[in-house]
Amino acid sequence: MSLDGVNKNTYISIGLVITIIIATWIICASVYSTNSHIDIAVTTMTNKIDSLDSRVTALAQQKETWTEADMYKWSIHLQQANQKLNPPLNVPEPNHQ
Repeated sequence: MSLDGVNKNTYISIGLVITIIIATWIICASVYSTNSHIDIAVTTMTNKIDSLDSRVTALAQQKETWTEADMYKWSIHLQQANQKLNPPLNVPEPNHQ
């Protein structure tokens, strides 16, 4: 086997090709790894959004228990309790016009 056609430039060219192949392999592995991390993050965020959505839906479906009538009864109760104090507290009433 004769190596007359192989010189220093040939070895440099082979080294460059091998370096390019290895660099491409490393870049592809890095991109794949980053893509995996992004997929995990998207899955996590989707689960959090679904959880939050179900909580908001449950809150929206709850029946309101504190109505205007309850507020009115409570305000009457507070006013009557205030009148029993000696001296009563001077609480300004809102001016509805």
